[in-house]
Amino acid sequence: GWPAPGVSAGGGPTPAGLPAGTPAAGSSRPPTAATTPLPSPAPPSAPETTAPVDPRRAASDRLEELLRQDATRHVVRGQWVAQLASKYEGIVDPLVRPEPFTLPEILAEHEALRSNPVFGASVRLLQQGDWGRAAAHDPPMFVTVADINAGSADAVRAWCQAHFAQRGRALENVCYVRQLTPRGS
Repeated sequence: GWPAPGVSAGGGPTPAGLPAGTPAAGSSRPPTAATTPLPSPAPPSAPETTAPVDPRRAASDRLEELLRQDATRHVVRGQWVAQLASKYEGIVDPLVRPEPFTLPEILAEHEALRSNPVFGASVRLLQQGDWGRAAAHDPPMFVTVADINAGSADAVRAWCQAHFAQRGRALENVCYVRQLTPRGS
């Protein structure tokens, strides 16, 4: 084994000024934590500077991405759907709140509906003008639907009543019966 602390590898006392356990000059003892110099800490790096994210632009980009993604799912095929939300930037819905809605809020509402485990897998995003004779809206009207494969308006109405506590006009504000027919029909 190695010599006791304070004793050199040759058996004599540790040379003055060296920590205990330090081998004497000429010793073949491998370096230890006490004798291995520690690396110098890296100099502090300059903080990363990133451009601030514009929440409106980020929400707009994400909504457009969802529209493109959902367009590949053949959402408009003449079926009945439950319309869960429809908003454009700046709309005021007095049944919900008196302030205008922003794009980040529209996106948050859509994503909350989409992530709801009860009906999230059926949730799709459309824009007004993507179906039937409805003209495109400026600014874009984002429409969230639950594509539940219903064969009739009554089937959608029953689905809405089973999934929402509201009744009458209040129910229509959160779950509206709509048929998605191909554009122009």
